[in-house]
Amino acid sequence: MGVKTKKMLFRSIKDRIWGRLHSWIPNLFSQGGKEILLKGVIQAMPTYFMCYFRTPEGQCQEFEKLMARYWWGSVESKQKIHWKAWKDISVSKSEGGLGFRKFSQYNQALLAKQAWRILRNPNSLISQVLQAKYFTNSGFLDSKEGSYPSLTWRGICWGKELLKKGLRKRIGNGQDTNAFNDPWLPRPPSFLPITKCVNDNLKVSELIQQPGMWNNGLIQQIYLSPDAQLISTIPLSPLDHTDSWMWHYNKNVNYSVRSGYNLALNADIKS
Repeated sequence: MGVKTKKMLFRSIKDRIWGRLHSWIPNLFSQGGKEILLKGVIQAMPTYFMCYFRTPEGQCQEFEKLMARYWWGSVESKQKIHWKAWKDISVSKSEGGLGFRKFSQYNQALLAKQAWRILRNPNSLISQVLQAKYFTNSGFLDSKEGSYPSLTWRGICWGKELLKKGLRKRIGNGQDTNAFNDPWLPRPPSFLPITKCVNDNLKVSELIQQPGMWNNGLIQQIYLSPDAQLISTIPLSPLDHTDSWMWHYNKNVNYSVRSGYNLALNADIKS
């Protein structure tokens, strides 16, 4: 799919959204009814395409403008006053808004799901195809867009940026995790030790006394107290499992679009 084709695609989505909104007469619905229509129908319309492509920021803003116009009762060329900015309405209800979806952040969260699947299933067909073309000499997390990337790969790389903000190593036997340079401590946002590195080659496995048990004496010698205490809270399995990646912001350690979206929103607010 070329860039021109992609622009035409999202322009057609915008036209479909406006056509659907235009068919609903605002005065016939209460504010609650409008909220249900916007969340249940309009927000869902671009979702399929957002799962595979990065939507231009300008298009996302256009989608939100159309929703804002409908919310405040604008019909065709009749403009009505917007008593509150859409960005304020879009925040969660617990924060005083109505929880309307921000399309750009949701788009990135959807693409991060694709990146998570590639990371967790390196032997899948799509993972092998992308690896052969884009990251033959590096791991997926270290991969770049490269020369002449496809629109799909560009979107995955953008989603990967969000995914990496919530990834940390889940310790098994500790052999694949660097004790100072890899993100493995349950302390966001970096998940890295605050202790100054004393050995670039130290593996977490060297901090394990026996399967299922930390070598607390050694850990207290190497790490500052906050790090040592945090390490002691990390559970170890008595079985010889390899280390794996986990998503910190979900209790079941798997990435979810909702948790990714919340992280993207918080990152956007802080920036």
